[in-house]
Amino acid sequence: MPTVVDARLVASPHELAHSLLLHEPESAFDGEGTRDWDAEQEEEAQWLAGILLISEETALKIVSDNLSLEVAAKRYGASIGMIRGRLNVTGARKRGVIHTNRASRKSEGT
Repeated sequence: MPTVVDARLVASPHELAHSLLLHEPESAFDGEGTRDWDAEQEEEAQWLAGILLISEETALKIVSDNLSLEVAAKRYGASIGMIRGRLNVTGARKRGVIHTNRASRKSEGT
């Protein structure tokens, strides 16, 4: 398991996402050498790459294990921003608190 986020590991799920989404490959530069990309396709690929890297189950596990963003990023080979984003969009922190509160009440017999 990587201890440092390697850009190739993060790029691979992103590129895989383009394939899974059936995005047509295009040149990265236009005829004048200017960077050219489809912002909507890039956003879609980034969204799916996040799901591939950090599933909902993994986001919940990060919260239940009380991992810091830094430790989670190293453990799962993702950026801190990706971890933070996946915890946010999955609602993992809120759901973890709700789960913890319910488990606590059950153990107390209430």
